[in-house]
Amino acid sequence: MRQDLQGWAQRLVDEADWQPIHAELAFGIAQRTGLDEASRERPVEVQGHWLRGAIDWVEQHLSRGLRVVDHKTGRDALYVDGQRRSMELRHIAGGHHLQPLLYAAVTEAITQKHVESGCLYYCRSRSGFRRYEVVFDDEAKGVLQAVLQTINSAVQGGRLYTAPEPGACRICDYRPVCGSGRDEQPLKNGRDATTDALVQLRNTP
Repeated sequence: MRQDLQGWAQRLVDEADWQPIHAELAFGIAQRTGLDEASRERPVEVQGHWLRGAIDWVEQHLSRGLRVVDHKTGRDALYVDGQRRSMELRHIAGGHHLQPLLYAAVTEAITQKHVESGCLYYCRSRSGFRRYEVVFDDEAKGVLQAVLQTINSAVQGGRLYTAPEPGACRICDYRPVCGSGRDEQPLKNGRDATTDALVQLRNTP
């Protein structure tokens, strides 16, 4: 823990142009101790969809816009056994990482300020303190709209398929809940608009 704290503090010094302005910025959550003063009890609307949650950290650059940071204390999901995975995090990494775009959009809605990027920050020494920044531009906003529409359509249509990626069940912590040994059978046995949208989402870096 001491090594992690020292590494984190050093990186705060190295990035002195970025200053934290919000921590635990909640939306759609009842006020409680520890939440940022700018938190909202009501959900926030993003592209016609209502969202609730809490953002770890928002930083302000001394001369530019905002950066939203989601801290990760587990192992870097984009690395396996020290090797870089083929998965690319340009926007959502095939649907694995939605926080950078979601939190960037929510932060813009709450603060009414320009958000430059959303960031996954693996803030432990075992993950090398790696950061993955997702630029929040017009292209990213288009990807976010597609993600929200895909989720909303699946919920409204009652089509929440259990269709994990190949090998995903082997490393999943929730096998006692939904069972083990599942595969992409719903994607093989017949396609509809929901499965097509899921495949498209998984092919989005």
